[in-house]
Amino acid sequence: MENYIIIGGDKRQTVLYDLLIANGKNAAYMTLPDLENIASYSHIILPVPVSKDKENIYCSKADFILPLSKLKEKLTSEQTVFGGGFTATFRAELEKEGVKCFDFMNVFI
Repeated sequence: MENYIIIGGDKRQTVLYDLLIANGKNAAYMTLPDLENIASYSHIILPVPVSKDKENIYCSKADFILPLSKLKEKLTSEQTVFGGGFTATFRAELEKEGVKCFDFMNVFI
């Protein structure tokens, strides 16, 4: 079953969540740095940019820090990660584990 979890970001992530729900999609918005259930989501949507410091997910509204390394540890090859501005290292590590990546900043039209 396709489902979505949105992690971090800013107002754009909130709008995306609302659009997914309005279109009948099963979506959640992460408000705590709890990754225990992350494997139950088929699509993980990260912000644009994914990170401002290349170590933590950009979360302008959150009271927590979520390291990219912690997220990477929990992902599986059954998942697709969306975001903007992946570092080459982060993307390579995900792809090595078979995680599908879609970087909004590297889309050629």
